[in-house]
Amino acid sequence: MSKIVGPKNATAEPSELYLYSMTPLIRYQHMPDAVVRPKVTEQVSALLKLVNEKNIPVTPRGAGSNMAGGAVPIKGGLVLDMSSMDKILEIDLNNHCVVVQPGVVLAVLNEELRKHGFFFPPDPSSNKVCTLGGLVAVGGGGAHAVKYSTVREYVLGLTVVLSNGNVIKTGGKTIKRATGYNLTQLFIGSEGTLGVITEIILKVIPLPETRSVIKTAFNDLEVAARAVNVIFKNGIIPAALEILDNSAIKAVNKYKPQINLPEVNVMLLIEVDGSKDDVRRQAQAISQICLSHGAVDVEWSDNEMKCAELWEGRNVVGVAASRLIETYSRVYEGEDITVPISKVADAVRGIKKISEKHNIPIVIFGHIGDGNLHPAILIDKKKNEHWKLLDKVIDEIHELALDLGGTVSGEHGIGILRAKYMERENGPIAMDIMRKIKKVFDPKGIMNPGKLDLEA
Repeated sequence: MSKIVGPKNATAEPSELYLYSMTPLIRYQHMPDAVVRPKVTEQVSALLKLVNEKNIPVTPRGAGSNMAGGAVPIKGGLVLDMSSMDKILEIDLNNHCVVVQPGVVLAVLNEELRKHGFFFPPDPSSNKVCTLGGLVAVGGGGAHAVKYSTVREYVLGLTVVLSNGNVIKTGGKTIKRATGYNLTQLFIGSEGTLGVITEIILKVIPLPETRSVIKTAFNDLEVAARAVNVIFKNGIIPAALEILDNSAIKAVNKYKPQINLPEVNVMLLIEVDGSKDDVRRQAQAISQICLSHGAVDVEWSDNEMKCAELWEGRNVVGVAASRLIETYSRVYEGEDITVPISKVADAVRGIKKISEKHNIPIVIFGHIGDGNLHPAILIDKKKNEHWKLLDKVIDEIHELALDLGGTVSGEHGIGILRAKYMERENGPIAMDIMRKIKKVFDPKGIMNPGKLDLEA
């Protein structure tokens, strides 16, 4: 393998392999047998031809920030570290698109696009570290998906190396394309189980002129949910619409007291963007809607520094959650459910009941505008009984989402963590079809095995 990528880009040193044995999903860990860092599609093709001949499992990996264990080499074998394929190959603003390698970090792309007055809208909270290949592989989204949707809406084409080393190109730079099965969409969300993405054509759009952020406080969850519904009914589509429950607010205030969020039961952060006049009009309308529908406090600004200040509480809540209770820390499991927007209040209430039932703290925050919640489960890792309860809590959260007509993952993916829910959510016939598709693309089953419950 070192002959293909060069000796500096291949390793079997145990100390290095250990770094590739895990992701933030701490309970799943497995050492690979080797790691290689290709730089071009041709190297990936040569590597896959070699491992396919020898039936060696392959796990593609970007930044390793995946929250579902998708990048854990659960069957050992080879890890393909794609982070060295980090070039922005083309910025084609005449066609509103860019061509990138999969190792480009999302924030780096947007920093470059900003110079030209454009941006790529999907924005997971890991945007400063996550790579575009990983984002596409899980079908990620972010806070602004309520207006701008997820990465699925922005992938125009892909270059993919299949398990036997063959290279295919899907899609292209055209906005419209109606030529048979949409293979581009098939690879989005496949988490490396069908092939290795080596180039991506992404649609990009002009930056909005300005934005405004509205911070609203409510004493009642149902009242806040009704206000959200009224905002949409008035024809306003916020760029982002976030929720923090009382435990999230307390966590933020403990972690950074200077933020000083109002300690109410529910806080909403709402962002609108567009032209200056339209943004101001929408911000005023949202403020009035919230005040007339039960908000106890509303604050808004279209000043960029003030907007950043208003967003700060939401930006730090993930870290703050682990500081809510001494000796407790966050376990990144069960925290990506998505339900129909009308069922968000039911989901929040249900999660609180699960928390009370098992006496396990759960900090609730997320994207109320698209129904995507991130309940942060806190346990004392020194208590064996907490580890024993954790699986029950996770199962009940996922079952709650499914019972409400939702999904076990809105943007983090399936990986190992949620594989057991695939048949429950999709049904046996759909799963049979997925497994047959997997067999067509990967007949020997070497591509990221042990993920998505795709083994027949």
